[in-house]
Amino acid sequence: MRMRIPGMYAFVIGIIVAIMAVLVLWFTGWIKTESFLTDILIIVVTWVFISGLALLGAIILGMFLGHRILSFKGFTPFEKEMLLMRSDIKMVSKRLEAIEEELEKIHFDLEHKEW
Repeated sequence: MRMRIPGMYAFVIGIIVAIMAVLVLWFTGWIKTESFLTDILIIVVTWVFISGLALLGAIILGMFLGHRILSFKGFTPFEKEMLLMRSDIKMVSKRLEAIEEELEKIHFDLEHKEW
């Protein structure tokens, strides 16, 4: 099955690549601007575009984190099973300790009993 890339995604990536290409060509001298105003305009347009993308990314990241933090309502079935298993292990450990203590008492009594 072939996955289809969304049109808006391809458009935004195309704009970013185009701006990066213009900047690289401008910095290397392939694109020569005749006026100081054009240089400033290129820099301002790229800064505004990059700032807009950064703001959009921050908003999307904040929405994702907010959803993850606020939607956590309880434990998953796996976590519930692990908690039950943990309580079972604690109960069995306590019973085992009680049995060990009884066996030590019996062993102590047998060693010190005179026949």
